[in-house]
Amino acid sequence: MKNHEVLIPPKVFISEVNPLLADDTRVYASALKGRFGDTITFNITERMGKEVAAWEGQQAECLFEIIDAEFTPPPPPDSEEIPDPELIEFKYMGYRNSCHFFPIPEAAKENGKLDRQRYRLAMDEQFADYGEEGFGLQPFDNQPILKTANGYSFLVNKFLYKDILKKIRKGTWVMAKINEVELLSIAEPFERAAMPVPEDRIAEQQQQAEAMKVPKRKRFGVF
Repeated sequence: MKNHEVLIPPKVFISEVNPLLADDTRVYASALKGRFGDTITFNITERMGKEVAAWEGQQAECLFEIIDAEFTPPPPPDSEEIPDPELIEFKYMGYRNSCHFFPIPEAAKENGKLDRQRYRLAMDEQFADYGEEGFGLQPFDNQPILKTANGYSFLVNKFLYKDILKKIRKGTWVMAKINEVELLSIAEPFERAAMPVPEDRIAEQQQQAEAMKVPKRKRFGVF
């Protein structure tokens, strides 16, 4: 499979877990609070009844879909303004199939080549076995992806933010103040290093401005 860049869900410290909807038999939904990095905090909603209470006070690998955020363009390349520490810098990666969150299993290869039937079976198993009650998506669900500069990937709700997603170009950098995310899956952090975004935002902005030959104020007219 060509261009199979592995995406990595963010690692978040779960600081608080509270039942949101429950009865005497079970919890149907939970409200959590998470910390991403040193300064970024946001609310997390879990709506599928996963067992998340034990994660309070723990570090976890979480698949999130952004459902409430304020998106703004990044500062211009020549700006000396200090970014707000509560903002996350993202690169829009376009739509990706959710199978990209996992490497291609060796069991899916035959004579060094990818066998698609084996690959589908291996992905189904891997998704079902992931974390607390599965990965939360099907292997070939197609989702818009925002990737942080240090290499972690968030989904963004394609219905709530359809207007922005229609206008934003793949490869564009954005800043976001995340208020709330939906938790799709949670698991022990994998022993794998995040892959930072290789391109430099400032250099890219300068190259885009030169190529487009338009004033800076028009480069991010989607917000």
